[in-house]
Amino acid sequence: MLDPKTPFQAAAIFLGGIAVIAYTILDINRTTRMNEKPMTMEQQRYLQDMAKSIQENQRNSGNPLSELEAAARSR
Repeated sequence: MLDPKTPFQAAAIFLGGIAVIAYTILDINRTTRMNEKPMTMEQQRYLQDMAKSIQENQRNSGNPLSELEAAARSR
């Protein structure tokens, strides 16, 4: 545990802790706001391309499980 020897050290440790907490709260709120926005056209196209690619790989490999199902089961 940190044992501050002077009031300045105690204040520096306290302010550092406050800064970490403030940044964490800011980051959580920013991430939440980003997730509330609808997908852009570019994101939708990327998602559709990924789905097509997975379907093609599944057809070509003869694997009964799609890559998404396999990934979900591995969790």
